Formats: sequence, C-alpha cells, structure tokens
Amino acid sequence: MRRRILEELTGRLSDAALGRSRDDALRSIMRAYRSYVVDHPGRYAAMDQSAEPEPELDAASEKLLGVVLAVLRGYGLEGPDLVHAARCLRSAVHGFAVLEAAGGFGLPEDLETSYELLITMVKSGLPHPTPAP
Repeated sequence: MRRRILEELTGRLSDAALGRSRDDALRSIMRAYRSYVVDHPGRYAAMDQSAEPEPELDAASEKLLGVVLAVLRGYGLEGPDLVHAARCLRSAVHGFAVLEAAGGFGLPEDLETSYELLITMVKSGLPHPTPAP
C-alpha cells in the first residue's frame, strides 16, 4: 500500500514538473503535492514518514526524491545545499497540506492566497542564478 502511495505521489509530481523549470516547476510540484494530500488525506497519512530504511519502499522513495531534487537542481543547488533545500521544501508543503486536510485552518482568509505566499517564501529562499548569455 505504501509503495502505491509513493508511486501515485511521484506520478503527480513528475507530471507537474514535466516541461517546466525553476520557479514554474517549483510552483507546479508544490501545488501537485498539496493537491495529493488534500485529495487523499487517508492515503497520505498511511505513508510512513520515517527515514528508517525499508527495502521494499527504497526504489519508490528514491523516485519521489529524484523529482524534487531535479527541480531544485534547476537553482544550481548541489550536495548539502540540495539536501537542505529538499528538506525545507518537504516540510513546508507537508505541514501546510496536512493542516489543510485536517481542517486546521479556521480563519476566514483564503487558503489559496496563503499557499501562494508559502510558495513565494520557499522560492525566495532559493538561489536564482543568472542564466548564461
């Protein structure tokens, strides 16, 4: 079951990133991730969030991580900086989506506006290399 959930989430993120780069790709995968959690809160909750190795899930986990890392490499990130950015991205999206799915946002302000602000905050924390001429 958990492998299937990872594969579904990976599919959504892959489709969202396809043909996009940097800010457009980042925005798309963040929206796709949130959408998956909100559309399938029970499935997402069933996905183990621990980092303990599970050989039967390793390949599926690596594919999901690969999509996120590919998008973040578009910002020129490598090595530890890439890992830190991936952790921050996952934390931001996971936290918002899980709270939303659980009905944790009770104030009347628009959630889309809040999520766009979160995307902007994540984007602004990433380097924006100048393209070569």
